[in-house]
Amino acid sequence: MQHGDAFRERERALEESFFYARNQELLAELKKKVTTDNAKQAIREICHLEDEAVLDKLAATGIRGESFAAMSLAPLVLVAWADGKIDERERRAVISAANSEGINAVCLQLLEDWLSQQPGLVLKEAWISYVGALAHQLSPGELKGLKASVMGRAEKVAKAAGGALGLDRISISERALLNELSAAFTS
Repeated sequence: MQHGDAFRERERALEESFFYARNQELLAELKKKVTTDNAKQAIREICHLEDEAVLDKLAATGIRGESFAAMSLAPLVLVAWADGKIDERERRAVISAANSEGINAVCLQLLEDWLSQQPGLVLKEAWISYVGALAHQLSPGELKGLKASVMGRAEKVAKAAGGALGLDRISISERALLNELSAAFTS
């Protein structure tokens, strides 16, 4: 092999190395964009948010559609269990809310598990902690919109059972829990 051929081989190897590294960077950027776009779309479908700035911030936190679905559905389940049992009307309200959000089979199974057996205090604590951390990522207006969406569905579940003798639409235990969950949105 001549000196010029060896030089050209090394030159080609250097170019390939440079372009390989650059291609890997571009590929990583593309994957990140696709992941972010997928997360934004999943959040948009789950929570019916259309504000691109909020969706960008939520996706930037690394939230996946599944975790956002759990965040969105946990208050419904917690409220349904507020009095220690689930009424059939509450169950239907929770399932209806989940179906309207187009949750996937995995989330639906998780929801069914939560509705079959009362989740422990850990779920409520995890949800409050999660929302508290999320609250620091959003502006006050963005947080207000998210709170209205999530808590509005939780209140519908609370109203589903009709309260004591059907007179008071939301029971005392449900109202107390709704207030506790709502407070998690304050940043």
